[in-house]
Amino acid sequence: MACWCFCPVLGGKVAVAGDSAGGNLAAVLAQDGRAGLGPKPVIQLLYYPSLYGEKLFPSHRTYEKGYFLSRRSMQWYGDQYIQKEEDWLHPRFAPGLNPDLQGLPPAVIITAECDPMRDEGTAYAQALERAGVKVIYHCYPGALHAFLNFYAFMPHGKAALRLGGKALKKAFAA
Repeated sequence: MACWCFCPVLGGKVAVAGDSAGGNLAAVLAQDGRAGLGPKPVIQLLYYPSLYGEKLFPSHRTYEKGYFLSRRSMQWYGDQYIQKEEDWLHPRFAPGLNPDLQGLPPAVIITAECDPMRDEGTAYAQALERAGVKVIYHCYPGALHAFLNFYAFMPHGKAALRLGGKALKKAFAA
């Protein structure tokens, strides 16, 4: 986030990217940029992001146990971050619940098939598209949450990084 200070030095172009909770932070920063609270990113790369707080999706139940990330651990992580119960539904914690997504930068949203948060990424991609935001969405079959961390021996991880890299290169070239 400190790069915001250096954005003018970098030619005014900045991107936001993150995986899991980092995808949440990247989505919030993209919304902040649109609102004039920092530079507006040229692109947002969201890898299996957490975007909807305590709102439940079918993938939360389908993959709640035995798929690396559990619903129980998701609850625990959220509890460490929020201060008040109502924060679970605040757009600063749950950017997918922001009712106005128009004018956000283009997004690349990557999800993993066997991930409790898969449907959050899918829902956000659809919501952005409805708001007129250009979206590249890809769900990697058979992949688990955090699969980017295992890119050295998982082809899906390498492919997801290449997809994000190509999108970044194109966004910065424009």
